[in-house]
Amino acid sequence: MDELTKEVPDKMESSFVGKKRNCDTAEISSDKRSKHEDTSDRDIFKIMRLPDDELKIVLGFLDPKDKKSLRLVCKDMEKRILTLDANIRKWNVVFFGMMYEEHNGIERYKDMKDLQESLAKCNARHKNSNYFNKIELHSDFECMFPTITIYLSFVDSILQEWSLNVVDFSIAIPTEQVICLSSIEKLPNLKRFSFTQLDNCSNSEISMFLLKHADSLNALELSGCNPEIPQNLKLTKFRSDGVDFSTLAQVIRQSHAIIEELDIHQSDEVFKKANWIEDDLMKLNSLKCLKISYPQTGILISLL
Repeated sequence: MDELTKEVPDKMESSFVGKKRNCDTAEISSDKRSKHEDTSDRDIFKIMRLPDDELKIVLGFLDPKDKKSLRLVCKDMEKRILTLDANIRKWNVVFFGMMYEEHNGIERYKDMKDLQESLAKCNARHKNSNYFNKIELHSDFECMFPTITIYLSFVDSILQEWSLNVVDFSIAIPTEQVICLSSIEKLPNLKRFSFTQLDNCSNSEISMFLLKHADSLNALELSGCNPEIPQNLKLTKFRSDGVDFSTLAQVIRQSHAIIEELDIHQSDEVFKKANWIEDDLMKLNSLKCLKISYPQTGILISLL
């Protein structure tokens, strides 16, 4: 009995010591973990304590993916990055739908609806911020299939919601839908407009759109159309594809003092009438880049 009574306390003591050691180990690892977490927190918020000028320099060394990740640290960091970094405020909105995709109409409809809803959420999130008006929306819509009306209503809705932010607007649409341009409200900060039309269309709608935005536009691309160019439209960049001689002449003569880039794709028939080109090009004092291409003669590129 004495031997048994001696063994029991020994086992209990050994068990207690084991538990105590485990406890001590757990406390040590807990302390290490808490110290590591404290250090991590301090490391994260060190960048938050940087002055705006220094943070702006740091952002200059990060690629877009890293900037997007850094935005997720907290709301304050997101606000600071969007305020300080002009590049991350440039948003590209692109939607392409071609005729051969008509059989995927349901999927394309869902894609466009998802795009509109995502932009609506972004608008609601950033609307009251001090950087909202600095966000630049570069939009590119190509809708070349018959069931297009509903898609154009999405485009119209997006443009209205972001009217102050749209600086670049490209659209390619069928002839019968050109009238949609008249329903678009003025985009006061629009700098570049690109319009593509595969068939002959009503140029009056495009002319009205250009007139509405003549005070802000400085870059224009036209393909397959010949609108009237407003007299007060002064361009620094112009690109054309299949545009008549009269439209080209209007652009060059009205913007001769400031135009810097000309990219002209034409048929030979137009250039047979274009004996104006040498005289008028000599008057373009600001011209830095000229590119003319047409089928038989080839491509002429001249950097001035």
